[in-house]
Formats: sequence, structure tokens, C-alpha cells
Amino acid sequence: MVRHGRVSLLVSWTLVAAVAVGVGIAGTGSADAAPTVVPGTYEITFVSGQGTLGSQPFTLAPACENGIDDDDDGQTDYPADSGCASATDDDEGDAVVEYEAPTFTVSIDAAGNISAPPSGVSWPGPGFVSDVVGGKSVSGHIDPATGALSLTWYFHVQMSESGVTIQIGNPLSPISLDVSSSTTGGSAFNAATRRATVVDDTIVFPGAICTGNLLLCTLGNVAALVNESLGLPTAPGESVFNMVAEFDRSPISGSTPTDTADLTIAKSHSGDFTVGQQGSYALAVSNVGTAASSGEVSVVDTLPAGLSYATYVGSGWSCSAVAQVVTCTSSESIAAGGSASPLSLVVTPSVAGSVVNTAVVSGGGQSNTGNDSDSDPTTVDDVAPP
Repeated sequence: MVRHGRVSLLVSWTLVAAVAVGVGIAGTGSADAAPTVVPGTYEITFVSGQGTLGSQPFTLAPACENGIDDDDDGQTDYPADSGCASATDDDEGDAVVEYEAPTFTVSIDAAGNISAPPSGVSWPGPGFVSDVVGGKSVSGHIDPATGALSLTWYFHVQMSESGVTIQIGNPLSPISLDVSSSTTGGSAFNAATRRATVVDDTIVFPGAICTGNLLLCTLGNVAALVNESLGLPTAPGESVFNMVAEFDRSPISGSTPTDTADLTIAKSHSGDFTVGQQGSYALAVSNVGTAASSGEVSVVDTLPAGLSYATYVGSGWSCSAVAQVVTCTSSESIAAGGSASPLSLVVTPSVAGSVVNTAVVSGGGQSNTGNDSDSDPTTVDDVAPP
């Protein structure tokens, strides 16, 4: 038996998808339904798991409380299994290979998109190496309304033994593991229990490539040794994983979905401006939320040096300027998915060059302020010769 011991490891959402055929994600604390995703970095610790890697079954400790007859003696867990000294004993017997837990660190944005760089993925022991496809080693999505979860991990397997290297897949042609809570046997994320199950029926491994000592590679005994001792799938075949992981915190929060306004602004202009001639910026305010805006909506445009405020055009808007700061307000209610009445600011450039003009929208009863500004780079030309 090759034994790597028990280690608590942190896992990112990304990697969970890749390595687990059935992954239950459990956490501590309480939460309710799943209306919103809390952006941030998430860590997951695998607390148990089992499966087949090549020719070898494996388990993630502690074996004596994982609900599995790991040593195939007909007795399961402490105290039924005489091989278990306690519930936290990581060894029921010598029938299986024990590995350290996989570790994943992933980022989740407000839209529920999941990603991780290779540095966020590791599995000490089996030789998994995370690769990059499309700039990510792990990608996926969690639906904030339903909790449905999907993940893909790109990797190859590489181990060295007796002067040769056994490699399954490679960085340019990695193996991909796709898992989803929508697959039979899976279950969506539940914010109350912080648990989800993502399932992939099998991972299909290509045959191993042996490099290094050509004589040993030709004899083939090294590949057999690596498979037997470490469980690597040196022959083409399928492997199955089923692991339970624990979140450090819940990515979905809130008791019930609540309709709210969410204002955004887009700033634009046409062509280059010219010193001494008026130019116009269009400020388009939209509501990308699920409820109409309420109360006053405010747009603040801080003009860069070299631009001075002249006037504005916009029905229902009222604008005034103090030095370079132009403030426009409107009491119009903006429907969900709709836009406010058009607003344009007229400015007069005094200096040639390149400037960046930024505007910010606020108010309207919104709670999300992460998408409230937009910038518009502008080129100002010299005055044309007479």
C-alpha cells in the first residue's frame, strides 16, 4: 500500500469539477435559499472520497468515518470494523491506496462564473498536473437562482519512477473532466447545507507514454510498477471519482430572491474634439436590474483638465457644474431592463491632446454599485489653420 497520510487541504470550485465524479460540498453555518452569488475566492476541503485511479482503488482519509467498507472485509467504519481504532482513524486496512486530499482555490464572480489558474490547483500524490485551456485550468458556473453547478478541469498525469517518466496526456493535449449537478446522481447547491453534488460518469484516460530509460520503457515493467504502486492509469481506460468536500463559506446568500434596480452608465462621443469647438458626450443610463428604479437618479461627470462645461441636452434632466464637476439629476423611474431619457453634456476643449472622461451613476434605489461608472478616452486636436 502506498500511503500519503491525511492532510486537510483547501480546494477551489474549479478543481472540484475536474477531479470529482461525485462531489458533495458541505459547509458549516447556516444560510437560506440561493438568490445571489457572493463574489470572492473560495476554498474547499475534501473530507472523504473514494474511486478508482487506473488499476487501484483509492480512498481519502479518514477511512473509519466515510461510510465505505474500504478494506472489503464486510465491516464498515468505527466501531464495526475491528481495524478502526477510532472514528478518526484513517486506515481500515491495507486493501486500498490512501492519498492526500486534492486542493483547489477558485474565484467566483457576481454572475456565478468560476475560474482558477494552475497555481490554484494541486493534488499531492497521484501526479495530477493542471494545464491551461483558454487561459484557465478550471472553468465553470453556479446559477444564483437554482444553484445548478458545472465545472471543467484540464490536466495531465505525470510521475517519475526508476529513472523513467510516465505521462498520461500532456500540456498541449490535456485530459478534460466535465462535471455537473445536472447529471444523474447530482444535486444543486443548497445554501442551507452548503452542499452540492457534481457528477461525471467516468474520466477516460489515454495510454501512458514512457520516456527516459528506453530499455526499461521497452520492457514495460516500470509502467506496470507505477500503476500497481501509485494507481496511475498506464493503460487506456476509465476512472471514477466520488468525493465529499467542505466549503469555508457559502457562495450563495440571501433568504429569497429580491427584485432590485441596478443602474449602469455608458459614456461615448463621436469623432475627435477640436480646441475651441464644442463637443458632446452621450451619457446612457440603463437599469439592468429586476425592478424599476425609485427616487432620484444622479450622474456625476468630473471633466478632465482641458475640458470645460458648456451646457446639457436631456428631457427630464437637470444639470449644474462646480468647477470641473458636473452633476445631473432626474426623478424619472427607469423600468427593469429599460433606459433613462437620453442625456448629453456639451463641453469646450481648450488644450490639444488625449483625455479620459469618467461618469458615475448613483441612486435610484439600487444596491449593486460595482457597475456604476464608465470612461471614454477622447482625442482633442489643435485648432484648424484659417
